[in-house]
Amino acid sequence: MKNNTKFSDQEIVDRINAYQKHKSFHPLTCVRESSHELEAVTRDGEIILVCPVKGCGYTQKNIPVSTYSYSVENMAKHKEDPANNPLASDLQTTH
Repeated sequence: MKNNTKFSDQEIVDRINAYQKHKSFHPLTCVRESSHELEAVTRDGEIILVCPVKGCGYTQKNIPVSTYSYSVENMAKHKEDPANNPLASDLQTTH
């Protein structure tokens, strides 16, 4: 997915990965093995989902609009009011 927002690719990757780890949401999983939770990464100028399990190799270029939109919308809220962001506690890095 091409990034057409004001946020950096890394900020969006961090938010999607926080969404994936958040206990309120069911994570997006690998089509080869549903116990594999996908991770967002940047590859060739696009944000994609990959299976992090060694040897699997599954990649998914299509990030569901609901996941992407929720992640980006909450990034904007976090920048405005960090205390009210539902993903704030799950972020591993800060920007």
